[in-house]
This record gives sequence, structure tokens and C-alpha cells, in this order.
Amino acid sequence: MIYWQVFCYAVLLIKGGRSKEVIDITTETNVEVFSTNYPRPYPSEEDKEWRMSQEYGKWQIILVDFQLQNSIGCSKDYLEINEENSQPKRLCGRKSKQSIISVGSKVRLHFHSDDQDEARGFRLTVKRLMDDDDMKKKSKDEAANVSVINRMEESWMFRVLLGALGCAVLVFTVLITLLCLEMRKKRLEHRPDRFNISSFTDGGLHWPPRTRSDSKSYGRQNSNSSTAPLTQNGRFAF
Repeated sequence: MIYWQVFCYAVLLIKGGRSKEVIDITTETNVEVFSTNYPRPYPSEEDKEWRMSQEYGKWQIILVDFQLQNSIGCSKDYLEINEENSQPKRLCGRKSKQSIISVGSKVRLHFHSDDQDEARGFRLTVKRLMDDDDMKKKSKDEAANVSVINRMEESWMFRVLLGALGCAVLVFTVLITLLCLEMRKKRLEHRPDRFNISSFTDGGLHWPPRTRSDSKSYGRQNSNSSTAPLTQNGRFAF
């Protein structure tokens, strides 16, 4: 008895923990949606989901072929249509070809089958619908996005050009400064010395100091030498 309870509990865990396949639909073209094994009967205990999402417009779901197990309230096998802010809609049994248009831009299809009485399954065609208002809104938003990208690119290019211009001005200023310093250095090297006396003194040439007695003797010597040929006995000859 205990082993039987453990077995039943394990079966329930396996059934409750089955995975659900999820398929995302975002294309602008028509999409065909099939149940597993279509047109042969779908498997039992299956959960599968299709999620359709877009920013603009609506979705059109066309029931091309639809045969599921029929039940009260579609509590056994069903295809459930879920939309935002609306009540889920379940479909089961046999349905003739018909079209269902969504209210919003996001729709979720959920298929569920129980453990008995499988049927043929279904084939759906999913289309994306956009009216004039949706097209205008899409074009406006795309233009806004493009303008934002262009402004960002222009701003980036402006920063690059401004930085390059600043570097060029800085390099030019440094070159001009170095050129001015070099020209000033050359002018100083070729300029004559204003104070020659100081250069003589610095070079080691020193004139001997002249005294008063030396000046007198130098004067007498010059006087005698200049008048010697013109005098006799100390007198001038005329």
C-alpha cells in the first residue's frame, strides 16, 4: 500500500512538472500556426504557447481548420486567446473558418490538452494589421529616433573636431614660443659689448696707477725734448 502511494505521488509530480513550449512571433509577414502532429491527432498532456507582440497595430487570427476535444466550458482541451486588459477567450470542439481580430498589439495563444480523447488539432493563420493611424505613428516615431541618432552623431563629431582644433592651437603656440626664444638667443650672441673697460679688467689687463710725481717728470721730459734743438745756453735762439 505504501509503495502504491509513493508511485501515485511520483506520477502526480511528473504530470505537474511538465514543461511548456513558448514561441515568440514578431514578424510582419503572415505566420502559419499548427498544433503538434497536425493533421494527425495532437499528443495528450501538452502545453504550448505562442506570444505575438508588436509596437503598432493589431493581430488577425484566422481559424483555417479547428478540431479539439469538446467539453463544457472548454475545461479539457482548449486554445485560449489572452490579451491585455481583456478576459481570456477559450475555444474548443469544432469551429468553422472564422477570423478573430485582437484589441491591442500583444496577444498570447495557449494550447492545452488533457490525458485523453485527442482530436485532429488546428491550423491558424496569423496576420499583422496596421491602419493609417498606426502607420503615421510608426513613421513619426522612426523619424524621431533617426533625428535623435543624428544629433548624437553630430555632437560627437563636434567634440572630436573641437578637441583636434584645441591641440593644434596648443602646438602652434609652443612652436611660436620656441622660435621667439631661439631668435632672442641669437641676437644676444651677436650683440657687441658695451663696456670694453670691464672686459679688459676681466681679461687681466690692468693699467698701472699714475702718481703726481710721474706726471711732473713726464711733463719736463716732454718739454726738454721738444725745445732742445731750439735753445742755446738755456736761451731761445731767434
